[in-house]
Formats: sequence, structure tokens, C-alpha cells
Amino acid sequence: MTVLVLAEHDDGVISRPSRSTITAARAIADAAATTVTVLVPGFRAGDAVAMARRLTGVDRVNRFGDDGAANGSDSGTTGGTAGGTGDSWRLAGPLAALLARESSRYSHVLAPATSLGQDVLPRLAGLLERPMVSDIVQVRGAHRFVRPERSGQMLVPCRTAAVPVIATVRSIAFDPTAELPASSASAPVEAIQPPPPDHRARLISRARPAAARSDLTQARAIVAGGRGFRSADDWALLQGLAEALGAEVGASRTAIDGGLAPLSALVGQSGARVAPELYVAVAISGAVHHVDGMKGSKVVVAINRDPMAPILRQADFALLGDYQDLLPRLVAALQSD
Repeated sequence: MTVLVLAEHDDGVISRPSRSTITAARAIADAAATTVTVLVPGFRAGDAVAMARRLTGVDRVNRFGDDGAANGSDSGTTGGTAGGTGDSWRLAGPLAALLARESSRYSHVLAPATSLGQDVLPRLAGLLERPMVSDIVQVRGAHRFVRPERSGQMLVPCRTAAVPVIATVRSIAFDPTAELPASSASAPVEAIQPPPPDHRARLISRARPAAARSDLTQARAIVAGGRGFRSADDWALLQGLAEALGAEVGASRTAIDGGLAPLSALVGQSGARVAPELYVAVAISGAVHHVDGMKGSKVVVAINRDPMAPILRQADFALLGDYQDLLPRLVAALQSD
């Protein structure tokens, strides 16, 4: 039996949360003395399959046998089932049915704790009548894990004897597995029968909001604004700093509700959980539900005029003062270098 990871991909690239899930899977597989298999769903997903073969810790890659090819040599990520789109594999019902059909091969089934993973794996647990562990942040053995409780304020050990173990992984808790050069790709590829189409649901299209340049969970740097921003002109100062840093723009719930940023920019429990190299929190108080979404950041810089703001307890560096004064000065300094 093998540890299976359901990998998400876009434009032929395995997502960062999926690569972090592979890291967790490798730790489980080492504890259980077994292997790691990555399932790359989708039709004509050869670029993503090729990348999966290059990821460290991967022993085997499964792909849909849509064209009879099992070597990952086809290219492109478009296409799909009749009446759908190239993203038709993102429908949770058929994916859960596929995993249930193949479940006897797996000791564990893992997915990142993304909207897709949190949709597919509970369905799988229901189909198999098995318990599910959500949001793993530590691996302590093949069946022993640690997961957060109470908005991340507590870490709780848990244990399950279920087979297969069904679990989502909080990707910000694990470093993404490394990608090797193309010449080092060695994981064999096995074609499996794709799931039957779900005639009750059809994915018509996917669109990224115009204001979002990329997925926040993939960003290396994020500049986020919160309650202290009062107008679109103020928000433009934040966007200017993000542009100067080459960063994505994030927001707290208050900024979203104020119409300053789209919902896709939300960082927190009800938005994205992120782990960038740099997180700049500007005029953000540091409420628990926001901190839970960004505490995986490697370096946190807080810009706030309140020396007692809770966000300062999360910060590696702090600038105390009014952002209307500090942001233009920071941008000018960055642009002069």
C-alpha cells in the first residue's frame, strides 16, 4: 500500500500547497516504510505529470489514462470531458468516486487543505465510512498527527487507526518539496481509469479576479492592509509598496468589507492561509482570525501606529507610525536602490 497525494495544478505547474503536502506524505511514508504516489488528475495534463516526476520524495505518479499514454510525454493542460472544460477534473464528486474506487491501494489519502481538498476528502470519507483528520500541521508517525484547534491557538495530538487514513494537510506548516532538474525525473508513471462523468454537475469556466495577479498561497511576498485604511486613495499607497516589492496584495476582513479589496485578497480563517517569505502587515490590528492565516510567514513586518497592537507580537520587525507617512518613504527608498 502507498501514501497517495491528490495534487492540484494550474498551467502545468503543481501547486505549492500540493508540494507541501508531498513533504508531509514523505514523512508518513518513511514512518510506515512505504512509498509516496502522486495523483495528477485531469486530461492532457502532461506538463504537470512531468513536473510531478521531478519532485523529491515522489516514488510513483498516477495520471488519467485519457489517451493511452502512460509516460507523461504529452503536453498541455487544456481539454477535458465532453461538455466541460480543461478544468473538469476539479469537480469533487467524480474525484471522490475515483479515490473510493482505488482506495484498497492506499494506506493514506492526503490532499492540501484548499477549497478542493476540503471538498473532495470529506466526500471520500463519507463514501468509505471512515473518519477524517483535517489540517495536519505535524506528523508524529504513520497514524499520529497534530492539528490545530480553537482558531489555531491550541495544537492537539490525534491518532487514527482507520485504513486508509484520510487527511487534509495545512500546507503552511510544511516546506514544499524541491523540484529536481528534468534529467533527474525518475518516478514511473501509471495510467489509471479516469472517473466517470458526473451528469449532475458541470464546470463551465474558471476565472481569476482582475485585481488578483496570482494565487496568494503561491506568493513569495505579500503586502496586506487592514482596518486602518479609510479610502481608495489610502489603499493605493499599499498597492504602491506591493508593486515596489514585487509582492501580492492581501487584506484583512475589515478591508474586504470596506470594499477596498476583492474577496480573493482575504487572508485569514475564512480566506487564504499563506506562508510567504515576506509578509508586510500594514494597519492590521492582528485579530486571531487574521493571524491564523498568516502565521506561517517566514518574516513578518508590521507597520502600525499602535504600540499595543496584537500584530506586533507576530512581527519580526516593526515600524511604529502612520502608514500615510511611512509607505511613501518606503516606496521612495526601494525605488532609489
